[in-house]
Amino acid sequence: AYYNSQFIDTRGDLGILVDLGRIHRIDAMQLYGYNIIDAGGTFSARTPGNFTIWTATSDAAITTSGGALLVDDIGMFAQHGMEFGMNDPGASATTGETYLFGNAAQPPEVTDEEPDVVTAETVFARYIFLRDLEPIETNPADENIVGLAEVQFYGFSLGDINLDGSVNLLDVSPFIELLSGGEYNVFGDINFDGSVNLLDVQPFIDILTG
Repeated sequence: AYYNSQFIDTRGDLGILVDLGRIHRIDAMQLYGYNIIDAGGTFSARTPGNFTIWTATSDAAITTSGGALLVDDIGMFAQHGMEFGMNDPGASATTGETYLFGNAAQPPEVTDEEPDVVTAETVFARYIFLRDLEPIETNPADENIVGLAEVQFYGFSLGDINLDGSVNLLDVSPFIELLSGGEYNVFGDINFDGSVNLLDVQPFIDILTG
């Protein structure tokens, strides 16, 4: 699954909250920093230098506590204008970084020679909060601005029993088998209560028909 949100010039003390719509197993995250050369020719590395990642599976968790801390104090590599061939005032460029979760393999859609494995923990979340964002460096006219051109997530939704990347009619038979067989499969546990049972039927139908 692919999720993409546009965030540019986001103030670091607020952070960025991404809602995936429902709980997913998150295998990878890609961030693209946004960097510029101002009218005076000064390069501003707006790419995040440090931040924390928080996650939550429910509205209540994200609104009351901000979620659970997943990764503390990670960041993107410093980049400088000349590395992009940036020489002209007003020029801009992005730099990307890939982060893997739960020892997942790098998604085939992602090409990154050196992805960062940020946690061995398998991550299930609906909300991802990138918090405490700080730019790598600033100039006096551009202080405290963090630039993110894109935020992308790769993974699988609850309800995607056969893990083909979408919740569709091909998941109905495997879901029924889970209900009748008593076997636990987290992707059939739509309400995320620790078991696959009749309480998951309506949430599964909602995803299937949504």
